[in-house]
Amino acid sequence: MHKAIGSPLLMDPNKVCRRLRRLRGRRSRICRRQPEVVEEVHKGVAKATKECQFQFKDRRWNCSTNRRSLKKILLKDLKETAYVNAITSAGLVHAITAGCSRGHMPDCACEVPTTVRSPTVHPDWTWGGCSDNVHYGYRKARQFMEALFRRRADVKTLVMLHNNDVGRLAVRRHMRVVCKCHGLSGSCTLRTCWRKMPLFRDVGSMLLASYDKAARVVPANDGKSLLSASEGQPAPARNTLIFAERGPDFCLPNRAQGSLGTRGRRCNRASGNCRELCCGRGYNTRQMNVTENCNCRFQWCCEVHCDQCTVLETLHFCR
Repeated sequence: MHKAIGSPLLMDPNKVCRRLRRLRGRRSRICRRQPEVVEEVHKGVAKATKECQFQFKDRRWNCSTNRRSLKKILLKDLKETAYVNAITSAGLVHAITAGCSRGHMPDCACEVPTTVRSPTVHPDWTWGGCSDNVHYGYRKARQFMEALFRRRADVKTLVMLHNNDVGRLAVRRHMRVVCKCHGLSGSCTLRTCWRKMPLFRDVGSMLLASYDKAARVVPANDGKSLLSASEGQPAPARNTLIFAERGPDFCLPNRAQGSLGTRGRRCNRASGNCRELCCGRGYNTRQMNVTENCNCRFQWCCEVHCDQCTVLETLHFCR
């Protein structure tokens, strides 16, 4: 069974590095020689945690960082584990690549401009600027996340490695083209273009869509690969999240399964999610005073001043 020390969202990059140093050799090189990469890994883990909680805030499982609960979930091969693995890997790619673009990585420079005209870019556009070197971020994220597990071939490792790659690809395959105009009086007779990473919010949303369509897998007879659990279905695509175990419905607390339940969770009756979030148990309605900004005005230069107003809101909480 894998220890949770290397699990995403519970992952402490410093502890991972200490384990890698005991192994020595090539696998520990990134920690010994590139502390700047490890620094970006910290940022990537924090970014992934925040995004996971945003994407699942209205769902029964809300990506809680309760250590006991999350450890139980991450020791299994659930859909939720798949998302956590993927968003953490994506967070590392995003953070490391951004660090490179800021000049924080001595061995990383801007992505080499494409000199050949791209069929997707207008013929009057030229490549220039500093493109995000996502290939560097992809490579370093993979090296760090998988150094402890790359040589294993058990089902849990195969599932984890697959979902890690889904997360990395969500960044690498969705690079954006950004252009700047050049010309007299803003005529834009020439454009210089470069590639930028997708917004991380968009990455989180893409992975959530993949989570909703995640495919269950079973081990193949060779013991080295995975097959779709649905008979007659092809093996899951490279960009599809996969899981091996069916998880709880997360309606009720269950310490053994890592479920915290949804009692007391706030739901949104207007959007219709109270029935789903509260698992049909209903909800309690409370009138509460909420303080918020109001009467905001712009003051030259360059501040916005607001009053604090207290408003009475109707809130709903799961029974």
